[in-house]
Amino acid sequence: MKFKHFYNIVFTLAFCVFIACKPDTTCRLPTEVLVQIPISHATIDTLIVQGCDNDLVLYNANSSVTSILVPLRQDVNTTQYTLFFNGKHDTLTIFHQNDTHFISLACGCAVYHIIDSICVTARIDTAKIINSAVETTLQDNIKIHLQP
Repeated sequence: MKFKHFYNIVFTLAFCVFIACKPDTTCRLPTEVLVQIPISHATIDTLIVQGCDNDLVLYNANSSVTSILVPLRQDVNTTQYTLFFNGKHDTLTIFHQNDTHFISLACGCAVYHIIDSICVTARIDTAKIINSAVETTLQDNIKIHLQP
């Protein structure tokens, strides 16, 4: 009887150690890296943003849009977007550096970016870099003002 009680204690301790040492496979940290672009404008009806190399629409909003969130390319150092508003279109080009950042075993890696410079076409009145570091924490990175 004395050994049975001893085995129950050892078994319980071994089970607790086994459960406690199990690796955590759930990612609880953000891994999505997006550029936040506040937009000011006089009057626009809708704003559609898509990548220049494809037909994928990244953003589609009505006239009350104040900010957009879009990804940067991870395979090259230049990302271009076409902005459609008021029946016209403009191009926003972002030149950036890519830096792979290890987050954890469960989360893997995320690609952070440093914005070097930006180019715009004629209908975007002004564009300036607010914060060049693009990471998992959302913050204003580029501010643009659209002409009516």
